[in-house]
Amino acid sequence: MKNTIVFLIGFVLLNPIQGLWAETGQGRADREAFRSQQRAAKEAHRQQQVSENKAFRESLRSKSPEEKQAAALAHRETQHRENTAFAAEQTEKRRAFLTQCLAANTKLTDAQKADLIAFHESQWKENDAYRETRYQESVAFFQKIAADNSLTQEQKKAAIKTHRDEVKSATEAHFEQQKAENKAKRNSLKQP
Repeated sequence: MKNTIVFLIGFVLLNPIQGLWAETGQGRADREAFRSQQRAAKEAHRQQQVSENKAFRESLRSKSPEEKQAAALAHRETQHRENTAFAAEQTEKRRAFLTQCLAANTKLTDAQKADLIAFHESQWKENDAYRETRYQESVAFFQKIAADNSLTQEQKKAAIKTHRDEVKSATEAHFEQQKAENKAKRNSLKQP
């Protein structure tokens, strides 16, 4: 679930407002190279977490249910901190790249450039808050499910699957909204 959120955030944030920077062949190539680097870093981060998760599951085999629950909570918190740090690092790189591209842009006024930077800063802060809220909601949900002894293991699994599907849908809707906001911002900057 966290990986899905990270990927969706990365997807939206890696698609900055296009067509507003100098459209030289080099500018386009620079953007594509930057996006490729961001995608590669995201994939490497995801693969690292996949292998960490596999090793973590292996380490749980000989533990009691209480130990498994405590270990899962600690592991989830560790990965949340890693994801938060990774997202902050990627955002900082996007911020620097956006600033560099806008500095080279001759089509936009300084006011438009400042407005665009403020717009992206707002979206990045919104994404940070969204990610943290979703994480806290998920932790609360998992704790509630784990503590509910009236549910069978199959019911718990079904509830978790339903929760993950809801989170995925909500996250997709969040980023579709941001995509629409990006398009509206692009259109407003193109108009005289």
